[in-house]
This record gives sequence, structure tokens and C-alpha cells, in this order.
Amino acid sequence: MTRILLVDDHTIVRNGLKLLLNKHFPEFRIDESYSIKDAMNHLASDEYDLLVLDYQLQDGNALDLIKNMRWREKTPRIMILTAFDDEKIIYQCIQQGVCGILLKTSEVKKIIDGISTVMDGSSYFDETIMEKLTCYVTKKEMVKEILNPNETKILLLLSKGLSNRAIADEMFMSEKTIRNYLSVIYERINVKNRIEAVIYFQKNLQN
Repeated sequence: MTRILLVDDHTIVRNGLKLLLNKHFPEFRIDESYSIKDAMNHLASDEYDLLVLDYQLQDGNALDLIKNMRWREKTPRIMILTAFDDEKIIYQCIQQGVCGILLKTSEVKKIIDGISTVMDGSSYFDETIMEKLTCYVTKKEMVKEILNPNETKILLLLSKGLSNRAIADEMFMSEKTIRNYLSVIYERINVKNRIEAVIYFQKNLQN
């Protein structure tokens, strides 16, 4: 028997989705969970074929749950059904092996088609989400072309809160060289100071 676990901390959403799936997939067993902790308890006692997750949960998010499942020999396929359409979140979810992402505002047919497609072993992503993802990935690649590897690493170290002296030690360069690098980096990415540079890195280069 195919088994699906719905994970959403909003009872009305969870119950409505269960009714919908029971109607279209009467042969499936549909269980419900309201948090990461509760979902992990379900996963410890039962084997599931598919997890349908909200991204934001009361004790974390979908990525936290996915990371907590890493210890399992067999992991279910994962689909995100969420109100969030942030391209960075989408990118991170796909990197972690999510097979499908749909918005909660999606039509019923799209939700059913999506779940069927993912259950059949393929991927399914909302068109709007794919457009955002394409723009995000394209932007990341363009940023990588703007900065060379040394400049990218300096930005990474800067984002970790390292001082110029500490960055210089890490890069085996002089502090003056690092200051020169930072001047060039600020100009290339059109920022004025360290804080803006860190924000730029987090938004455009950090996974």
C-alpha cells in the first residue's frame, strides 16, 4: 500500500489536503503530522513513500526535516506544498533532493497531477516556481563570472565576520592586498561597505 505523510502545522490545511487526497487516491494511506518532531516519530515507526511538507513548520522548516532524515536507509520522496516562493529557498530545497514544489494557491488538479507525477518517480514544479528558479540560477552564474575564485573566497570569509587581518592570514596574503581586493570587489558588485558586501554574498552566492 502506498503511504503518504502530510506535514503541516495548520490543522485546517492538513485536514483539507487529506480529504482531497483520500478522494483522488482512495487506495493510499494518508497520515498527518504537525511538526518536525512529530513527523520524525512517524518516520521512526512507519515507512512512507511520499512526504508532502509545508516549508515553514512550528519547530523549523522542511530543510531541517530533510536533514534529520539523513540517517534513514530508505528515505521517502519529498514534495513541498507551501505559500513561500522565495527563489533561494526553492534552490536549497532542490539541492536537498526535493522532487516537487507547488504553491498552496495551486488549483486542485495541479496538486493532484503533481503528487501523481512525483509518486511515479518524476519531478513536478509549479511554472511560476520554475521561472523564479531559472532567474535565480542564471543570476548566480552571472555573479560567478563577475568575481574570480580569490574574490569569491574573500567575500565568503568576509561573510563569516573575519577581519582583514584574519582574511589575509587565511588567504596567505598581506593585509594591504586584501584591502585592495575588497576595493575591487566593492566596485564590481556595486556596494559601498562590508555590510552591503555581506548582504550581497548571502543573497547571490550563498547556497
